[in-house]
Amino acid sequence: MRKNLERFFILIIFLNLIVACVTTRIIRYETIYREPKPSNFPIDIYESSNLNRPYKAIGIVTANAGKWHSTQDTIEQLKKVAREMGGEALMDLGFATSDGRIIQRTATGYVSGSARENWGAKVIVWEK
Repeated sequence: MRKNLERFFILIIFLNLIVACVTTRIIRYETIYREPKPSNFPIDIYESSNLNRPYKAIGIVTANAGKWHSTQDTIEQLKKVAREMGGEALMDLGFATSDGRIIQRTATGYVSGSARENWGAKVIVWEK
């Protein structure tokens, strides 16, 4: 009975890591308040090497998503936070798996894999 209870708790922790909500973090570059953009404001994604108009980076936003979240949902969350910061676009979107690993026992040994994905981008505003 105790063994089944332990397995149940391990399963709950594993599922929580995989299916948990997308969490975001913000690093602000400035202390001024910017009015949030409306929820339908279009946030485009650019590469810094392809930008030919003046901009100002106002911060970085990162999103940490479970493996079962779609990439599109995670990017939409980044855009939502950029709007809340008063941003007008995202720049240099990047992806990395987390250092945290899930280790699953199999019949022949153990399998290790990343349970979460980390996305990040700079939030920018256009200079006039």
